[in-house]
Amino acid sequence: MGRARPLLVGLALLTLMVGCDRDQTPTPKPGGMRVRTADGAEMVWVPGGTYTIGMDEADVDRVMAECANCRRDRVDNACPRHTVRLEGFWIDRREVTNGQYRRCVEAGACTPPRHTDAYDDPTQADGPVTAITWYQAVDYARWVGGRLPTEAEWEAACLGSWIEEAGGTVWEWTSTLYRLYPYDATDGREDPDLPRMRTVRGAAWIFDPTVERCAFRYYSPQDIFSDQIGLRVAFSPP
Repeated sequence: MGRARPLLVGLALLTLMVGCDRDQTPTPKPGGMRVRTADGAEMVWVPGGTYTIGMDEADVDRVMAECANCRRDRVDNACPRHTVRLEGFWIDRREVTNGQYRRCVEAGACTPPRHTDAYDDPTQADGPVTAITWYQAVDYARWVGGRLPTEAEWEAACLGSWIEEAGGTVWEWTSTLYRLYPYDATDGREDPDLPRMRTVRGAAWIFDPTVERCAFRYYSPQDIFSDQIGLRVAFSPP
């Protein structure tokens, strides 16, 4: 028994140390990447912190001076400039493609896009999937184990230059109800059950390049599909 006791104590200490190591998951580096198993998408890490998002009136004036076809009320909805505090999160480096979305359809977790010309074209497999409603985008995000980004997260990721295709391809669904800025995650705009307008981000290719900036906001009814709206997925760390 005299020899057994030190051995048991040693095993207990080893178990405790292993348990502590499991809790000490290293924080990813800003811009760090990993590949998602379900669809092969590359994800990038956006660190937690305070981000300044939105625009001020001087920004709006500059946009209006450069964009002859822009409506001021479609630009100044990004006012005021303000700060938000965000937890770190993963977000897709690029928009979800037709090929990736097809995997979800074939798995029985998603329904096909409402327009399938590009979706059914093998040469467009790497192009962004479009013509999906907000509900279809949510289904895809859930299938890969994630969620749609909030519009504040999307803007923060865009500002940090951590994501590609952030403007000039298609709009992207966010989880956020379309409401006036400043952004406040606690005021009900992140309620997933309210059937209203959802914010889209990114600026589709048909829009004036002047509005292809991180702060630009637009909106769409969540049950409407468009050939100009796609998605990317976000993940909160465990």
